[in-house]
Amino acid sequence: MLNQQFRRSFKCSCGGRGCLESVASGPAIKQRVITEMKRCRHTLLVKILEQKGNLEAREVSDAALAGDDAANDIFEEVRYYLAVALSSYLHIFQPTIIVLGGGVVQAGALLLEPIRRTMKQLAIPVYFTRLEDIKFSMLGTESGAIGAPSLIFFLVNIFINDKRSLYAE
Repeated sequence: MLNQQFRRSFKCSCGGRGCLESVASGPAIKQRVITEMKRCRHTLLVKILEQKGNLEAREVSDAALAGDDAANDIFEEVRYYLAVALSSYLHIFQPTIIVLGGGVVQAGALLLEPIRRTMKQLAIPVYFTRLEDIKFSMLGTESGAIGAPSLIFFLVNIFINDKRSLYAE
């Protein structure tokens, strides 16, 4: 859970509240835009949502780059929560490379450098200096759909074919 404040407001697709998915995913970004519109906050995204009936993270990031205050505020929160989550991940797993996927990667450069800067402030310095790169998956929005079955295939191969146990003996 990232933040107690979000327990009351943003419900995750898993049914929980306060998950990273509920604040830093493509659908979460779209929901935040709708929330800002309901507050009568002016945003360039009103016309796009009215015309298409849908919003992509790319359109919100384009609006932020064009100077839309609401879109910039939304991405400031997204970057912060991603940096907090990735700093925790860095502390636990100590990876040398972090690869991000999903709809949020459509935001491109609007995310990477600000996330790096915030992680540098949040993370334990020795872990951060070992982190060689943060990059976007080449699979983009399909990374979850491809990655999940790949993980299952990997686990089946290791634990069933190699006759290993999932539990310590």
